[in-house]
Amino acid sequence: MPAEEGQPDDQPRVTGQVPPPAPTTGLEQILPGRPPLPHAEEKGAFFVYQRELAPGTRLEQYEIIRVLGSGGFGITYLAKDLFLNRNVVIKENFPSRYSYRDPLTGHIRPNNEHDLENYTWALKSFLSEAQTLAELNNPGIVRILSVFEANGTAYFAMEHITGLSLDYLGEKLHSTGHRYTEDELKGLLTRLLRILDYLHSRHIYHRDIKPGNILLTEEGTPVLIDFGAARHALKLHAATVLTTQGYSSPEQALGKTNIGPWSDLYSVGATKTQIAMENDVVPKIKLLFEGHTILHSRLAQLNEMERILREVQSDVLLLKNIVASHSGDIRMLKRRRIGN
Repeated sequence: MPAEEGQPDDQPRVTGQVPPPAPTTGLEQILPGRPPLPHAEEKGAFFVYQRELAPGTRLEQYEIIRVLGSGGFGITYLAKDLFLNRNVVIKENFPSRYSYRDPLTGHIRPNNEHDLENYTWALKSFLSEAQTLAELNNPGIVRILSVFEANGTAYFAMEHITGLSLDYLGEKLHSTGHRYTEDELKGLLTRLLRILDYLHSRHIYHRDIKPGNILLTEEGTPVLIDFGAARHALKLHAATVLTTQGYSSPEQALGKTNIGPWSDLYSVGATKTQIAMENDVVPKIKLLFEGHTILHSRLAQLNEMERILREVQSDVLLLKNIVASHSGDIRMLKRRRIGN
């Protein structure tokens, strides 16, 4: 990688390579007809492969500080808004199963033509998450600041919430032999239910409520994060199954489309039970889910076998009818054979 300003000259670098020209088409080729996103200024070239953007990378007015988290569909960074002089969280669309980062340019590209359709679906879901967040204005929901295009993919910037996740806090409490008090749990649940009431009144369902997706601020306010699975009621027919064992509702785990407020409430109940009992409940819920899923699979197999059996019985009956309708011809053929 070319040495940056302030680095000694003996740093390893690659010479004699010229980065390929920037592509003449952007996301408009993948998602035709949508309003264009602003393009971030692209600086330099990538000469060493790395999955995450390096600290110091510039995107619009933001500068990457470090990676906060990485999953199958994207990477989350802590970044600095150089214009407003504040920290933000930036989420990058990077479905690693269907795409890769070009080591020369840093661009995200579909693996091949076959994966282009899946990459397009992931990109649409990513932008849908941004649109969902942009519609919301509640202190218990992380707020989106901007959406932009760079490196052949999309990004959105969110406010940086100073707080700790409930799963981290739960582990710390458990390690010291403490648990939440009844009053603390009641206060937490009351605030969570108010956030859900706000979401559900707008027909939006989070679909991935769990301790890891709930931050507790220094003031004790819970904040819901990670709306990657959230869907509007009108879009649920196209929703993909994204579940977390032990927290997702049965209808989500079985891939059903009858998702509603009850699905989020189930997840809140599982979350409350987990943080109240700590480490004792979720493994049992997971076993229950696994058993339920296996049973559902066996029932589906039995139903399929029953359907095949009915088809065979129908074919046998049809053959019998054919034979019966030609019984006279068969007897005549037998007489001729005997006569010969």
